[in-house]
Amino acid sequence: GGFTVLYKTDGRYSEVKVVQRGTIRLLLLDGTLQTAQEQTTRLSLFPYSPAIQALLFSAKPNIRDVLLIGFGGGTLAESLADAGLHVQSVEIDPAVIRVANNFFVKRDDLPVALEDGRTFLRRCAPASYDAVVVDAYSGEAPPPHLLTAEFYGLVRRSLRPGGVGIANLISYAKG
Repeated sequence: GGFTVLYKTDGRYSEVKVVQRGTIRLLLLDGTLQTAQEQTTRLSLFPYSPAIQALLFSAKPNIRDVLLIGFGGGTLAESLADAGLHVQSVEIDPAVIRVANNFFVKRDDLPVALEDGRTFLRRCAPASYDAVVVDAYSGEAPPPHLLTAEFYGLVRRSLRPGGVGIANLISYAKG
């Protein structure tokens, strides 16, 4: 309640909606929360975002090139780029990319490939990235084809020696 709809459209895979209350802006895909950002500070309100950055730098201090599968609101890509990393994102829905660029991110140097993450990994050269972050969701869970052994084999192939793979997964105690 109390949210104002700033934008709504039918994306390729879901209804894409941006809502705001006060300084809190949200990206919803089919009503499922995907991005939450405080507009004054432009910080993500999801605790996993700074945690992923801390994990990446802890696991690989000399990290440089990151592949982010799932762009969403672009806030994770932007915070990683702000930390000095080169971030290549992959997003399957063009409406999500447009919304991210119009309502969430301020940088114009965040490359986003419009493609499925698995097909992107199939055609990328081996050992292309220092890290691969999987942050793709279809509703409240990652798309099933991004949870397969084949997919994680492609992730491994795309990593340089000593590279890091991280997946944002949500777990429920019940339900």
